[in-house]
Amino acid sequence: MSRCEFLAMAPREFDAMTERLRTMREDARYNAAMVVAAIYNVNRDPDKRPGGFTPEDILGKSNRQTLEEFALECERNGYKPLPPTEEDRAAADKFLEGFQKTFKHQAGQVQLVKE
Repeated sequence: MSRCEFLAMAPREFDAMTERLRTMREDARYNAAMVVAAIYNVNRDPDKRPGGFTPEDILGKSNRQTLEEFALECERNGYKPLPPTEEDRAAADKFLEGFQKTFKHQAGQVQLVKE
């Protein structure tokens, strides 16, 4: 992403990017914990720890939230999604227009348009 593209982002786009970055870091941390748990499990004493280690044991707590847990938490907190703004609709239209210029849909397949 160029500097101009970054500076032209709407606040919602910036929030979405920072949320994605947080999720990617969380996933990387969880993946590393999986490797550590596997190493521990290979070298563990089955008499002392018959169940083995999980990534949650390594992280100290569960930092993974399922989609169902997230939806229930939103429901409990009274979350109501905001209706799309005109800016959102314009951005979606612009994206769709660019997508249609780049790709064509024919007979159930999406193909790249060669200029």
